[in-house]
Amino acid sequence: MKFRILGSGGMYPTPLPYCHCDICEKARMGSIRDTRSMPALFLEDIKLLIDTPEDIFNTLEKNHVDDIDYISLSHKDPDHVRGIRLVEGMYFDWKKEVPKKTINFFALPIVFDEVKEMNGNTLKFYSDVLKVIDIETCEEKEINGIKITLLNNLTNGTRNVTNYVFEKDGKKLVYACCNAKPFRDFDNYYNADILIISMVDLTKITNPNREEYKFDNELFSIEEIENLKKKYNIKKVICTHLDCNWSNTYEALSKYEKNLDGIEFAYDGMEINL
Repeated sequence: MKFRILGSGGMYPTPLPYCHCDICEKARMGSIRDTRSMPALFLEDIKLLIDTPEDIFNTLEKNHVDDIDYISLSHKDPDHVRGIRLVEGMYFDWKKEVPKKTINFFALPIVFDEVKEMNGNTLKFYSDVLKVIDIETCEEKEINGIKITLLNNLTNGTRNVTNYVFEKDGKKLVYACCNAKPFRDFDNYYNADILIISMVDLTKITNPNREEYKFDNELFSIEEIENLKKKYNIKKVICTHLDCNWSNTYEALSKYEKNLDGIEFAYDGMEINL
């Protein structure tokens, strides 16, 4: 399985036009690794795109992705769904007024209902009128020998957020793309080769005594990530969803990474081969 982290950023891309923090300034000066698109993952084997944030058009262009067969949305938040219009742009021929292609759209039933509620009749329009997507709700799916399990993290008992488990030929990757804390326990996570996980506080690498914020309780510490890695016997953890509020410069992350055992920090275009 060949995965690519198309977008390693968080709620907003980096740099932000109004932000002059060290991260945004480095990105503005041309640091590729500090420049981050919003969250998106691509599985090249089956041309599966997970999540469509607002900047997904530019993200696909930057990563040279020009064809998609499957789309899955993890949850209803804007930074994961508001770019769904890409299916119209890519696969409806407005000159001839016919679909060029129909792609498979799948999600957990509750996530589909929440995305539909948040976005009005958009998905129905794309499926019933433009016919560019074919909608499927499921908790498990197999595509070309790749087993995909969709697990509801049910963050804090109220937020329906999908964690994905991909398995093929004895290899396993877990993708916990957003709001993964608290990490709901599933046996599916044990003995994974790779866990890609979001929402890790990396500010304290260079500012250990910073003031506390209300949002801190939604962020993992590195110590908590190490404990998850040990508990589930995971070979490697990759931290993603890194925006400038809770992350650090890539220079600082690279230095810090050298002191960690099997924990890395994502960047746009990062390839993962299993």
